[in-house]
Amino acid sequence: MRIRWSASPGREKGLGSGADYPHDPSMLTASPPNLLVILTDQQTHDALSCAGNLDVQTPNLDRLAAQGTRFTRAFVPFPVCVPSRTSLQYGAYPHQVQFADQEMVGRPLKGKLGEVRPEWKERELGHRLRKAGYRCGWAGKWHVGTWGATESLGHGTESGFDPVAPIDDAGLPSACEQFLGVRDDRPFCLVASFDNPHNIHEWQIDVPLPWGNLPEPPPVSQLPPLPLNHGVEFREPAALRAYRSRRPVEASEEVWRRYRWAYFQLVEKVDRQIGKVLDALESSGKREETLVIMTSDHGELAGAHSLPFKHALYEESVRVPLLIAGPDVPVGVREDLVCNMIDLHATLLASAGIDPAGIDGCDLRELAREEKEARDHVVVTTRFHNGCRARLIRDTRWAYVIYEWGPITEQLFDCATDPGQRVDLATCARFDDVKKRLKQQLRAWMVAHDDTFIAGHYTHPDVEMILPGDDY
Repeated sequence: MRIRWSASPGREKGLGSGADYPHDPSMLTASPPNLLVILTDQQTHDALSCAGNLDVQTPNLDRLAAQGTRFTRAFVPFPVCVPSRTSLQYGAYPHQVQFADQEMVGRPLKGKLGEVRPEWKERELGHRLRKAGYRCGWAGKWHVGTWGATESLGHGTESGFDPVAPIDDAGLPSACEQFLGVRDDRPFCLVASFDNPHNIHEWQIDVPLPWGNLPEPPPVSQLPPLPLNHGVEFREPAALRAYRSRRPVEASEEVWRRYRWAYFQLVEKVDRQIGKVLDALESSGKREETLVIMTSDHGELAGAHSLPFKHALYEESVRVPLLIAGPDVPVGVREDLVCNMIDLHATLLASAGIDPAGIDGCDLRELAREEKEARDHVVVTTRFHNGCRARLIRDTRWAYVIYEWGPITEQLFDCATDPGQRVDLATCARFDDVKKRLKQQLRAWMVAHDDTFIAGHYTHPDVEMILPGDDY
């Protein structure tokens, strides 16, 4: 049995983070696969032509999907860039890794925005892969920790990844090609992290796009239609109402349709760049021994519920593409519930022969091969700019959302009969048992994950943990 790389005595020096890594031969596996992770930013779950979307063409992602498994129910841990990417690096939820009140862009109560707790530093993905004998490179958007200075991975950043390219969608494929062309007996882990379709933010405020502008929109008759769930529901939590005040929701139908056109154009743009990375992998001769995983850090509402961007716990914001192809990965489509960043972290560790013990994640290869029982629910957390926190528990049918404050603190959707999440059933007595079950599961998850969203009653701190809206 061939060993791809064997450790030699001593320490490897000259790594991008400036750290020394003692090699641990016990962590090596026979012929561990190469690892290629492709990240996009702000791509919602159905922004793929292979998912049946007629308004966008993604031939390169379709090609990858046809070579492996496409997970259709992948949810992010937090629908904002920094916290979601933090979960990828550490295999845990943002509130566990980051200092309190720093999960998202905004003014932290103390310390630096997005700062990671010191006790988590050694659990960072690149450090663990490097120690296991991998050559690790990061190309493109980093956006972890105190991201203002580390939008791209810098040489001074404490990470096991070598900087391969700065945030630059245009130049990223050629940098990846150079990384893949290096002659080295070690297996590699390369992350190709694209900025798009995040440039919808720049397009919406009519400023030049960093990686090239879009053409003029076509006539109205050729623009994508509005989503079926476009509009504002009568019964909506106050936190969402307040969030709307920050967003351009008083737009005409034509404006929203141009917005959707621009968003899908940006998805197609990043798909072309992804195609170049996949072509470079093929040309390197390493495709057959490389596990390729593609996902996004969060979705995009694109007019659903008359909202743009992210943050909200609606499906379009929290559900993303997830494709995996490579050695021993079957071809097919799976509906397993997945927490994309945490499960991706666990998969990368397991692929490298590292025991993922202590990681609340599933090996996606085992799910694809039906060797592991799927989750019965996932949890997504968020914090709005107004400071209000919210939690979503999603099973294969139901979505229950709870908000920290406001006269309306709950939403309940039957995603089987109402995929657009238009009919809120939270106040319907007929579904009280469903809501009670989901609240119990959510409460148990919060306790297990040290989530400060819950607390004891102020007069009886020893009682069972309570949630907003509980009777006490």
